[in-house]
Amino acid sequence: MKRLNTAFRVRMWWMSLCIGLLIVAPQARSQTSQTISLDDFIQKGLESTPAVGVFEADVELSQWDIRNARAQRILPRVRLETQHGLVPGVESSSFPDGQLYLDPYLDNDWENWALFTRAQIEAIQPLYTWGAIPSAIQAATFNAERVGYEAEIKSSSLEVQLAEIYVGLQLSNELELLVKDADELIVQARDEINAQLEQGGSDFTESDLFEFEVFELEYQGQKAQIEAISRQMDRLWALATENLDLSPDRFEPIQDVTLPPFPDLLALAFDQRLELKAVNAGQQALEAGKRATLAERYPTIYLGLSASGAITPNRPKQDNPFINNSTNYASARFGIGISQNLNLQSLRLKGERLSIQQEKLTETEQLLRQQIQLDVVQRLQEAETALSTLQSLDRALVKTKEWVRHEQLNMDYGFGDVKKLVDALKKELELETSVMRANHAWSMARIRLNHALGIPLSTTYTP
Repeated sequence: MKRLNTAFRVRMWWMSLCIGLLIVAPQARSQTSQTISLDDFIQKGLESTPAVGVFEADVELSQWDIRNARAQRILPRVRLETQHGLVPGVESSSFPDGQLYLDPYLDNDWENWALFTRAQIEAIQPLYTWGAIPSAIQAATFNAERVGYEAEIKSSSLEVQLAEIYVGLQLSNELELLVKDADELIVQARDEINAQLEQGGSDFTESDLFEFEVFELEYQGQKAQIEAISRQMDRLWALATENLDLSPDRFEPIQDVTLPPFPDLLALAFDQRLELKAVNAGQQALEAGKRATLAERYPTIYLGLSASGAITPNRPKQDNPFINNSTNYASARFGIGISQNLNLQSLRLKGERLSIQQEKLTETEQLLRQQIQLDVVQRLQEAETALSTLQSLDRALVKTKEWVRHEQLNMDYGFGDVKKLVDALKKELELETSVMRANHAWSMARIRLNHALGIPLSTTYTP
């Protein structure tokens, strides 16, 4: 009985340390709830946050710029003007209505009022712009592509945050069994202590009882902290999953998992990172914008269309086209015109500004490549360390389970040592917790590496 009591106390001491590790992890969800994959969880989380709507609004605005640039191809300038008013009629005592313009003493007829209406419409259709309009459309298209990449970059940062929540809940699900074991162990220890105190004759002292009661109080305080963090995590989880009864999948097995070599990962990052794609789209947008600006140095050939007319019922219409009558007439004209921007200094400065922006983007691309390389180096090192640690701990756990089984068999055969069995159990529990934490570290390291490579966060690595 003495050895059994010692075993309980050793295991309780270790479990107190194990429970302390749970302070940073949320309480696990019920294992009976429906599981959700990382990709689905991230998708639900993005759908529930208004930040994605802001990113999409930026993309829609850039698409509007494309439509506006395309609208400049067909009648980019159409203007309608109308005039209305009340005017008096005219009268002459010497000439008929068709010859009123010959009367130098023509008078207004103040007793004859009518509504005066005049309308004029003008339109311009570009015929040849030296590629200015197509270049402007290309610039708007590439700029929209750049904005789209930037929106995806912002969304990817949110995805990493959601992945942290997902992996944290994975860890808590794995540790839930240890929490239950701790509760059961405390109950068993309390029953054993009470039994020994009732029987008497053992070396179990009042100091041992006080030590156990202090442990119980500390455990309850740690458990309360876990519950407080659990409520906070539940709110975040419910917000992302829209209050559905969902839980994350279990950790994936890591047997025989290997990471690709660094040169392959770096080449993949240079090909997949959205930052480089955004810079490339920005460079193409500036190049197209520069072509559109340079085209303004040459004259634009356009077709001009104009039509105007006026109606005033109380005034006669002159049939002679050489007689100008602004109150009753109808006319239309069209022709080819040339427009030339003579502010060449301004055009030159615009071109220089675009050239400076192009040089800036070139330097930005080089800086991004350096940052991406450093990012991949760091994330790969973290992933390699986490994977190596997890695989080592996993092998050690397998070996420890064999050790525990060996000590249990020795106890069954009657020549075992309780102290050795307790040591084996202690080591097994320690390694189980270490493997769970290492699984969490490996999952987060893999997610951050995938983010650095610009590939889906759920991507796994196999031989």
